[in-house]
Amino acid sequence: MPVLRTLQNRYKEFNPHAFAVFGPKLVAMRGSFEDQALESRFLTEETGMRPLRSDIPIQLPKALREEALVLRNRLLHFRLSEFFSIEPDLSALIEGADPRLTRRRLRFFR
Repeated sequence: MPVLRTLQNRYKEFNPHAFAVFGPKLVAMRGSFEDQALESRFLTEETGMRPLRSDIPIQLPKALREEALVLRNRLLHFRLSEFFSIEPDLSALIEGADPRLTRRRLRFFR
């Protein structure tokens, strides 16, 4: 069964349009459905049944934020300090084409 939605055309009119919505869905719940007929339509994966791993902390340490900030700042410093030393290979451009279209073809070197 399609789902009907309204779409606005170029004349600002709203027209109904049918969309096919077949596909798998992911539903997260804290419990089961009370209706067995509805529950039978789902593939159920119950989590939380295994013991927690001892090498992974339940709460992240407070120092993690500070370490992440230091790392982000170092990476930003590298990016900004190397920004002007990278030049594009202009021979990879396609003549007559918008440079944005050939952006993936550009090869950068030092």
